[in-house]
Amino acid sequence: MRTVLIVLAASTAAALRLPSTFVRLPSEKSVCGPSSFVEHVSRSSVKFAAAATLSALLVVQPVQADTASAAKDLTDAIYPILGDLKKDKVAPLASKAVGVALTASPREIIKTVDAGLDAFLSVPPDKFYANVKALKAATAQASSATDCNLLCLPPLDAAEKVGATAGDALGSIDTTKVKAFALQGLKLLNSADKLALAPLVVDGGKFAASLNPTDVAKATAAALELAKASGAVAE
Repeated sequence: MRTVLIVLAASTAAALRLPSTFVRLPSEKSVCGPSSFVEHVSRSSVKFAAAATLSALLVVQPVQADTASAAKDLTDAIYPILGDLKKDKVAPLASKAVGVALTASPREIIKTVDAGLDAFLSVPPDKFYANVKALKAATAQASSATDCNLLCLPPLDAAEKVGATAGDALGSIDTTKVKAFALQGLKLLNSADKLALAPLVVDGGKFAASLNPTDVAKATAAALELAKASGAVAE
């Protein structure tokens, strides 16, 4: 849980182009020596890392541009990315994410969980059930997939139903609660050790740069539209 929350917060901050005052990486002055990796990080690599990570996290439960159509668009955009993921490429990034997560403040973690539950519990039961039903149908089809890489995926139309029903559910949530959850996620990110966070961003950029740039661009745009539609960020 701690790892997922840290990666989600980091990805959201970069993908949505939040002001640098929210998330600060070590500056050139704060990292000494010629081996400093921070000064070699380009803005594009940070955006690519955010797009890839945020998209991967949101595919299972994407958030009714309305959120339902925005979530469906995001599902379409990240489907080929998820299908091509390989264990040997993802494992090093996941390992660094765990390391960053362990440096986060336990108090900020529980506050983030609490804010997320506030938003989640405001979803009408019928919309929640519709999403779970679509997810069950998708996992049943994915379990019989003949070709799996890191993940076994259902057919695209089944994945789209999961995204659309999740987006419909999100559209029923009070936007103030969604925004409160997003802002708390940024506080969680800021509680992590910045020297530990920086290499995660660097490696995330390298990983994302290895993906199909067209797919990454589509996923980035779709994730931003979904965040706007859900009320997590202002239009």
